[in-house]
Amino acid sequence: MQCLFVYGTLLSSLRKKLNISFFEMDLFEIAFVYGNLYDLGNYPGLVLADEKTNQNKIYGELYTLPENFSFDELDEYEGYHPDDLQNSEYRRSGAEVFLLDDSKKKAWTYLYNKNIHSFEKICHGSYLAFKKM
Repeated sequence: MQCLFVYGTLLSSLRKKLNISFFEMDLFEIAFVYGNLYDLGNYPGLVLADEKTNQNKIYGELYTLPENFSFDELDEYEGYHPDDLQNSEYRRSGAEVFLLDDSKKKAWTYLYNKNIHSFEKICHGSYLAFKKM
């Protein structure tokens, strides 16, 4: 069973506001990963970190994907080109995701694939709170 962790414009409340219709999933669990979140302007970028060296929790939603789920539209939306990583804005990667009941799951997520040094770090780990949605 595949899962997907989202933390930015694919969050359920933002999908509705942005009228994103290609990813229509309703059931999710609140979850987090360890890392750093950056404000890239109209959307955030995530860089994962080891929980032992970085205690920043990045909150999002964890979705269980249908068995026949295709990542094609999501990959395109995220600017991920599996055959051209160098020119991909994001890359789809496996991550360890933590649920609020202290359990863990493996999930796909999209990580920022470019240099983050010129972007503002979102210190509190929630893109929704940062955008004050």
